[in-house]
Amino acid sequence: MITPSYSLAVFDLDGTLLDTSRGITAAICHTLRELGLPPLSKACLNRFIGPPIEQGFSEFCGLEGEQLLRAATVFRRRYSEQFLLQADPYGGIFEALDHLRQAGVKIAVATYKRETYARPLLAHFGFDRYTDTIYGSDPEGKLRKHDILTRCLSACHITDATYAVMVGDTLQDARAAATAGTDFIGACYGFGLHTEKERNVCRARAFVHTPSELVSVILPSQPITRG
Repeated sequence: MITPSYSLAVFDLDGTLLDTSRGITAAICHTLRELGLPPLSKACLNRFIGPPIEQGFSEFCGLEGEQLLRAATVFRRRYSEQFLLQADPYGGIFEALDHLRQAGVKIAVATYKRETYARPLLAHFGFDRYTDTIYGSDPEGKLRKHDILTRCLSACHITDATYAVMVGDTLQDARAAATAGTDFIGACYGFGLHTEKERNVCRARAFVHTPSELVSVILPSQPITRG
């Protein structure tokens, strides 16, 4: 049996486990129309995915204060009621998770998506069969990504963060891993890390272009050496 490099693999959700772009961008477009705001390009819409939704409305629509709060409220209502399940698992992701589980690697999910959305979404597609724990954003939006990641480590009884790896598709995921002390694997098949500039600022163990490549990184023939 192959000895895994890590005891725990923590996955981001949007752009790593699921392509959630259909549902999220549809909810954003409905929100823009409802608030009388101009439409955005597809490229801008895709950049909403991953960070807290307030960040997107602030950065790409120039909203602040009460307007920003209203946009976020409308989006969340539309998304949860109409578009949450408009998503697609990435090809090969279930097979990759199955390999990791068979090798004894625990699996967690750390997402900026609200936990009340993340849990039913993951259960709908069957990811809950593989996960040991799931943590998402709090309703007040106070938790940062590294806080959510750290909760996963604690729930899975990982006291040495070097025995865990974060798998994600954005710079926010890479920074969360660095802050929490875990390694990072960049999922270039998701919504971010498509440019060399982005990848250069990540201190990544590896970059993968398909979910199946994750297996060879997390379950190498020779486990990594820790100091």
